[in-house]
Amino acid sequence: MLNPQEDNVVPLSDPEYILEVSDSGIGIAKDRLPLIFDAFTQEDTSITRRYGGTGLGLSIIKQLIELMGGRIDVKSKVGQGSRFIIHLPLEEVEDSDLPIEPLNRTDLSSHQEPLNVLLAEDNDVNAMIASAFLEKLGHSVTHVENGRLAADKVFEGGFDIVLMDVHMPEMDGIEATEIIRASSCPDKAIPIIGLTAEAFAERLAVFRKAGMDQVITKPFTEDQLKTTLHRAVTSDRKLAIL
Repeated sequence: MLNPQEDNVVPLSDPEYILEVSDSGIGIAKDRLPLIFDAFTQEDTSITRRYGGTGLGLSIIKQLIELMGGRIDVKSKVGQGSRFIIHLPLEEVEDSDLPIEPLNRTDLSSHQEPLNVLLAEDNDVNAMIASAFLEKLGHSVTHVENGRLAADKVFEGGFDIVLMDVHMPEMDGIEATEIIRASSCPDKAIPIIGLTAEAFAERLAVFRKAGMDQVITKPFTEDQLKTTLHRAVTSDRKLAIL
């Protein structure tokens, strides 16, 4: 817990809850701090090549915090690590204020049939958000972390649709989709939605050749995901990037 009066940390209106997350990593240069929450931004681009990822994590976190009416600040020194300070204007509630009955998941699905979804995503934050969206829409989710595991799960059967990250370790989404389409398994024609940060029209040819039905760009909203799922499982299966 931080002191809200600490330098560069401006308190929100009371009551306020503050959460601090610190690391001892490479740190962030001062001139990069204003950009670190932008999508596709990383302090050290060599991290992308070594570990994967596109610099979407902080952008997604910032969006989630702002949706809750809060904000996130960062302090960092190169070589000493970073401190992320999250401000959330939350109010305490009594148990008696909580709903007695949980929300009915079918009420949140907007009449879309529940699906058994296979989610192939190596980034834990992206997987958590996608799973939360899917479950809120009333769908069941099975998560795997690379394309090889995704192909194996499709061969086992039991899924209605696949959300396939394009860039994953061991086997990427393009290769996994090609293997599924070229197989003789009963579910080889299962709808596959590509997940990517490559929002470029020229990449459509690559996704189409691999056999993807739809592509959704990260970060995406719940409504965008819902629309893409509908397109993929209906007759409207013309490939497009949403």
